[in-house]
Parts: sequence; structure tokens; C-alpha cells
Amino acid sequence: HVAREILGGYRGNVQSDGYEAYEQFERMEGITVYGCWAHARRKFVDALQEDEKMAAEAIFYIRKLYKVEEDADNAVLSPDERKEQRLKISYPTLRDFEKWMEDTYTNVLPKSKLGVAIAYTYSLLPRLLAICERWLCQYRQQPYRECHQALGFGKEELPVLRQ
Repeated sequence: HVAREILGGYRGNVQSDGYEAYEQFERMEGITVYGCWAHARRKFVDALQEDEKMAAEAIFYIRKLYKVEEDADNAVLSPDERKEQRLKISYPTLRDFEKWMEDTYTNVLPKSKLGVAIAYTYSLLPRLLAICERWLCQYRQQPYRECHQALGFGKEELPVLRQ
């Protein structure tokens, strides 16, 4: 309830990690919840120590997504051009990654670090895929300053967008 109180009557986009408290916003009219690829990536980085080959494959998919964003930033693409690049390049990459997770998960222990990373990321796929359709949202929360300032909050004051 704390997160809801902080947002008050806010309507728009909310980007978060997979913390369960944010699921309530998916059912609220006027709010669209997006995932954060940095949080998903971090889980796979943690899995490198247990299964370097497979975790590196996952990180490679995520790096492809980041590269699309980096290229869009460097080319100073318009919002529509960025969305077009996401749909043309990122969306198929995400679908390939989804299939990779489905195929790989059956071959790992669910409680292993790789199993946890796959389960975490797969459970957030609708939120993570939705980023392709919106030019405004970033693939990761780190460049959050503009969004927070638009809401009138600083990082410490907005736990809904927790790191």
C-alpha cells in the first residue's frame, strides 16, 4: 500500500523490478508497468559463477537489446524511429531469448542461480516486451532522472522505482 500512497492519483508509466508489490499497478487503470532489463541482467551475471556458458548466452541476448538502444542514442533517433528499431531488431531478439529461456529452463535446476534468473526474467516478460512498443521507456532504470523529475520525486523519495 505504501507504493500506491506515494503514487497517489498518478497515471502513466511505471518502470520497476520484479518486486511483488508492483503487481497491483498492472490492474490499475491508467498505469502501464514496464520491467527493467538491468535487474534481469544482474540475475544472469550472478549465475556466471555456476554456469558461465549458459549465463553468458543470456547476457549476450540482453547485450543485443542494449546495443539497439546505444545505437539509437548515438544516431539521435526520433521517438518514432527508436520505436521502429525496437520493433524491427529488439522484438525478434526478445522472442528468440524467450525461446532460449524456455528450452534452457528444462535443463537446469530451478533453484540454481541460472534457474532463478530464467524464472525471474520469464515471469516479467510481458513487462519487458512492452518496452518495445513505447519509445519513452528505457531498457533499464538507471537513466531514471528525467522520469523522476517529471513526477517531482528524487530517488530516495520514490521507492516504487527501487533499485
